[in-house]
Amino acid sequence: MVEHIVVCGPADSKELFTYLNELENHFYPKCPGGTVVNELIKGLLDKKYRVTVVSHSKEIDYIWIFSYKLLTMYVVPCRKRPRDLALDLFKSERKLMSEVINRLEFDVVHAHWTYEFAAAALSCGRPVLVTAHDAPFTILKLMRDPYRFFRAILAYIVRFKIANLTVVSPYLLRKWRKEMFWSRSASVIPNISPYENKSDYKYVVEATKVLCISEDNKTKNLKALIESWPLVLEKVPNAQLDLIGFGLGNYDELKIWASSLELDKSITWHGYVHDRTEILGAILKTDIFISPSLEESFGMTFLESMANGIPVIGGINSGAVPYVVEGAGLLVDIRKPLEISNAIINLLQNQELRQKLGEQGKSRARSEFSRETITNSYLSEYNKLLRGSSV
Repeated sequence: MVEHIVVCGPADSKELFTYLNELENHFYPKCPGGTVVNELIKGLLDKKYRVTVVSHSKEIDYIWIFSYKLLTMYVVPCRKRPRDLALDLFKSERKLMSEVINRLEFDVVHAHWTYEFAAAALSCGRPVLVTAHDAPFTILKLMRDPYRFFRAILAYIVRFKIANLTVVSPYLLRKWRKEMFWSRSASVIPNISPYENKSDYKYVVEATKVLCISEDNKTKNLKALIESWPLVLEKVPNAQLDLIGFGLGNYDELKIWASSLELDKSITWHGYVHDRTEILGAILKTDIFISPSLEESFGMTFLESMANGIPVIGGINSGAVPYVVEGAGLLVDIRKPLEISNAIINLLQNQELRQKLGEQGKSRARSEFSRETITNSYLSEYNKLLRGSSV
């Protein structure tokens, strides 16, 4: 039976040690994008498993090591320029993480994302489970830049070394079968709901608040939401839209574009918010969550809102969004501002519908995406590896 798991992936060091009540004023390097991995690590720690995390950070130029109770973290330095990382396929970062892993005694490695973390883990010659969180060539198609091109190449190289794979949604498994020519079996294990049982949200009669947590790029399709907003205000004049994320600040290009077309009335531009407590606070204060993203391999922001009883609006053709939402919100063609505005207006003006969808979202988050459920699923996969069975 598995006892010691190495998790190789992005993880928030400060959040994890705070979770263990290690509250000393230490320096904790930031490893962006760690929400998904952190929740699994917490689940493993809750069950008293020993966990060693191997990650990287642009904030350090040395290998950062910290240990408390059952958790140990190794964070290696990461170069700052995306160009440098892409051209040699994260060679330096892969080498350092691989060296760390090879020095450890453990039962199984769980690597997240099929790029540098998986490449480093697979070099150790030990039992490795790889979890795919995206479809590299779909990402490249939607965001055609050199960085994604080289990332896709790395993922394709890694793909031929993977023996044991899980994916976070049925949609992503279909993508891997089609784009990565994956013909072997793979388990679908979704992400963990990070905010369950923390909401005391009340479904008010006159709803006005709409929240979008996203970022400014073509895939996230924010312009369609902004173009829909004047149509919302025609029917609900006191409606308020809050935008949170990279490129969504008062001095960013998207704000300038919206202002030039007089589309930004009753929109508050918060920009990037790192503190997850603040993000949770924003979710708890809204009436509706919306994301007009064109592509989601999973859709964590939907799940975070659903877990707190907030009804959601997403794209009916936006990858895994229908799988995650399933009865907890409205699905529309988010390429069409009119459909977006109609869905927002419908929810803002219908308290009964908001409550029905919100309650269904809470129930779905508890039953399908709880920390207990997903952690147990991964433990089952780890033990299969130790028994010599292919996933």
